[in-house]
Amino acid sequence: MRLSAKDSVGIAVVAFAALVALVHRSLPRQGLTGGVVARATGRPTVFFDFNVLPADREVAEPHQVVVVRGATIERVGEVGEIDVPDDARRIEGGGSDFLVPGPANTLGTIEPGTLADLVLLEQDPRQSLEAFRHPAGAMIRGRWYGRAEIDGVPAEGGAP
Repeated sequence: MRLSAKDSVGIAVVAFAALVALVHRSLPRQGLTGGVVARATGRPTVFFDFNVLPADREVAEPHQVVVVRGATIERVGEVGEIDVPDDARRIEGGGSDFLVPGPANTLGTIEPGTLADLVLLEQDPRQSLEAFRHPAGAMIRGRWYGRAEIDGVPAEGGAP
């Protein structure tokens, strides 16, 4: 079953909201909030060579670079058009992974000035709902959670 971009992003919002709830519940409040505030002017995170799939488009934007500083998306553009800061933490997409907006990004876009709530998927979410079962990572208010951290988050009432 092929899903539209809007359907895919809608499902991503629900999946991401569940992920945010799990991660948020498992971390001390000071750690989550303090980390974002402390990093607001610090080292940027760069998502390099991803397919960006905003909620308002049917077609993914291929080979994109997304620069995040603090909890805000700072720059977005094609590979080769965006200068990657030397001190940036790079998350490589290899041209086949997808970035979709998370639920706190109320505009459903991935563009400069929007909140850095992103879900990293290894499959095209328009092709299968399975893409949302095991996200490769998520950025919540500018803080990166890789697959190991997501998988280590205990289910409600469970152990990691």
